[in-house]
Amino acid sequence: MNKGPLLLAVGGIIVAVFMFQLPKSVVDDGDEVLVDNSTVNTPPSSSEAGTVNHSQPLPQELRPKIEALKADLMASENTGDFPKFADSLADVYFSAAWYDSAGHYAAIAAEANPGVETWTKAANYHYEAFSFAMDGLSQAAEAQLAAKYLNLVLEAEPSNLDIKAKLGMTYVVGENPMQGILLMRDVVEEDPTNVMALFNLGMLSRQSGQTEKAVERFEAVLEIEPDNLQAMFFLGVSYQEIGDQERARQTYEELLDMTTDPAIVETVEGMMSEME
Repeated sequence: MNKGPLLLAVGGIIVAVFMFQLPKSVVDDGDEVLVDNSTVNTPPSSSEAGTVNHSQPLPQELRPKIEALKADLMASENTGDFPKFADSLADVYFSAAWYDSAGHYAAIAAEANPGVETWTKAANYHYEAFSFAMDGLSQAAEAQLAAKYLNLVLEAEPSNLDIKAKLGMTYVVGENPMQGILLMRDVVEEDPTNVMALFNLGMLSRQSGQTEKAVERFEAVLEIEPDNLQAMFFLGVSYQEIGDQERARQTYEELLDMTTDPAIVETVEGMMSEME
């Protein structure tokens, strides 16, 4: 599993974004979902948008390549090579975790060369930017862009459940949070082993204070992917929140046995110290 997002998650960045920028009044109570749309972020204009968190500076060695590709892109504007250079720029930015820039150029490529492959890349790159956005306005803007291309892919591939689960998450932070939750429930009903939908629903359950339901979701993820470090971390946190200290400690210890990454170890040991 890719540990990059986990490092940010356990360090508090993704958790903070997820827990504090989602609509606070989303309530998932059995078959009923209640939403107060007054708390939902509205998509900003380009002048209002903030910035997506760049977890690291743009590597110096990539700068000449980026400048060369930008020059090639401008020079090829009216040629068949234009989408190729835009796609290459998107990949370079994505490799540096500059997801907003990656999404921007992936979208340019998708508009110049429309199709499932280019729509999927634009959707995924904007979804990463949405996931790492550090303020509500940026998050809403990136969610809207991701949703545009996710919908195009879903129209072409209605059975693509991972795309459907991602689309649900973009709706949760937009103007239709209930629609997003119902989309992810549909995914789980159709495929009870869909990890993305299960994990996202677990996070939503935590956000709405339904910690025991979150435990069920994270446990389900780990039955499918026993090495899913994110699910294991939040399962431990959820156990701790409901007062099951024994299972929380056991989960944290299992997590520590699976990684030596200092950022993860420090965070988990800090959680364990709170139980002493």
